[in-house]
Amino acid sequence: MEKKMPKLLIYSQCHIYGGSERLMQSIYKNQWIREVYDITFSYLFFQDYLDGLKRDNSGYNFNLKLKGLPLISVGNLLNKINLRFGSKFMRRALKAPPYLIQKLGFFAPWNYMVFLVYLLYEKPNVVHINNGGYPAAETCNQLARVLLLFPSIRVIYQVNNQAVYANSLYSRYFDWIISVSVDTFLTHSKQNKERLVTRGFAIEKIRNFPSYFAESIESESNLSKDERFTLCMVGFLSYRKGQMFLLEVLLSLRETHRDIFDTVLLNLVGGGEEEFKLKEFVAKNNLQKQVNFLGQRPDYISYVEKCDLYMLTSIEGEDLPLVLITAMNKGKCIIASNFAGISDILSHGEDAYLIEPNKDTFAKDIKSAILKLYNDKPLRERISKNVLRTFENTFGEKIYASRLLELYSNKNE
Repeated sequence: MEKKMPKLLIYSQCHIYGGSERLMQSIYKNQWIREVYDITFSYLFFQDYLDGLKRDNSGYNFNLKLKGLPLISVGNLLNKINLRFGSKFMRRALKAPPYLIQKLGFFAPWNYMVFLVYLLYEKPNVVHINNGGYPAAETCNQLARVLLLFPSIRVIYQVNNQAVYANSLYSRYFDWIISVSVDTFLTHSKQNKERLVTRGFAIEKIRNFPSYFAESIESESNLSKDERFTLCMVGFLSYRKGQMFLLEVLLSLRETHRDIFDTVLLNLVGGGEEEFKLKEFVAKNNLQKQVNFLGQRPDYISYVEKCDLYMLTSIEGEDLPLVLITAMNKGKCIIASNFAGISDILSHGEDAYLIEPNKDTFAKDIKSAILKLYNDKPLRERISKNVLRTFENTFGEKIYASRLLELYSNKNE
């Protein structure tokens, strides 16, 4: 009789289908983990999310178990409001009622019941919760609280972006419940580990190591390289991602280096709450020929592959963005912010050009880095060669699997 495999249940919630969700593919598609665990990937159901899962997982011949849960959250609604209304006043007015309803906990009893029934039905041995940050997605925290009733289930809680400091007794109380329920918190950087400790979680419960991510979406072979010197950035259009600083750099280049400005193209891949503001800035300053807004694209890797410089200009809240790992894997010359998981794996001048995320000097320093690398092709080539070597020495599917299996099996404690 064939031995029954232990069950690994992964849960993730996001208001868009993006990098944090793709990160979970590196677990449920990982051959070494699938050899040990019977894996189910579960998520807060909405149609766009399901469409993304189907697109990313088409063509795989293993038994992939996907389960959309009928949970209630306003995250998807709030995101749609952000994307459809340019007026900040209108966005806030429309978002206030649903946000307040969720904040007051009206949806919590239903979500707790759904999770309780689901856990009783699935009977997992391990639950891996994937959250964009902390506290971030409320359903992730609700699942962690429900798991307090299941002490035999091993709970891994992954925090992908910077944790926010607790600022109320209410937050600390729910943090305490989660700290009892969770066996191990997993994050990508030493800095985020320190933030989780500051938040009040025990340091002995926190592990940090980089994720492994292999992009499963093929690039478009018919996408040709633009003749211009191309900068590319992939990410949610938001203040913390720093796209506005890049637009300010272009404006400054036009004033001081018009010859270089005329040869530069910036591709921005992604959508988000700052889209209206960014497009307004481009139109107001007549930068349309220098900036392409490409929206959310499953084939973003095509634009990463064709760029001369990959830009990661996050100003706050970042840990270790997956698209950075993709750019490293493609051997791209990278300009990135010097903090969190980014500076844990990259070294300035060796395998990347790192910029201090100082808001007062950020745009000026990005401009200097672009000019330096624009004018020094041998330096760009050396950084590209070195970053590919760093990727090969740091990341690997088997290495990542062994680290996760260690967490799942409790051997690290």
